[in-house]
Amino acid sequence: MLRRLTIGPVFALLTLAGRAFAQQMPVPVDVQVPVLLKVLTFDRRIADARGEKLVVGVLYQSGFRLSSTVKDQVMDALSRAGSSGPANRPLNVVAVDADGKENLEKALTSLGVKVLYVTPLRAFDLLSLVAATRRSGTLTMTGVPEYVEAGLSVGLDLRQDRPRILVNLHAARAEGADLAAPLLGLATVVDGREERP
Repeated sequence: MLRRLTIGPVFALLTLAGRAFAQQMPVPVDVQVPVLLKVLTFDRRIADARGEKLVVGVLYQSGFRLSSTVKDQVMDALSRAGSSGPANRPLNVVAVDADGKENLEKALTSLGVKVLYVTPLRAFDLLSLVAATRRSGTLTMTGVPEYVEAGLSVGLDLRQDRPRILVNLHAARAEGADLAAPLLGLATVVDGREERP
């Protein structure tokens, strides 16, 4: 079961963020994952499928140490959530290697990925990722704020030492998300630049 986030302990974790993550990911993974799981409860597609297993992919690059490290942290945090995912859906967490030879869209479809967490990536074509997730109807999430502006759906940033939820509404709708109004009232809506469909 998801625990409610209390302000003190959660924000105390922000001080533990390593310098390696500071530039790309201002919010530590241990803070990101509970917030992003809570965000998923506001997507009616996910909330309405109560009890069904939810496949969450973690996109990373095996040849990029930061990406692999974040992947391990995210998978560990998601695995700890286990059977208490959003809307009480059990989670099946899978790693998706962006450096692999398999076509990304084909990988997402064959694995049944409904939500894709995107780690920091190096020299990667985000527009091709955006196109693949939109065609496969996969909701994207990330801890890299710039990726939300580039066309991913949901991310986290830091403002005045507090995490803030970023939502690229155009991207979320293109990926098939049905986000409830209360989330949009809490989030910062990002226009993002015009992406290739």
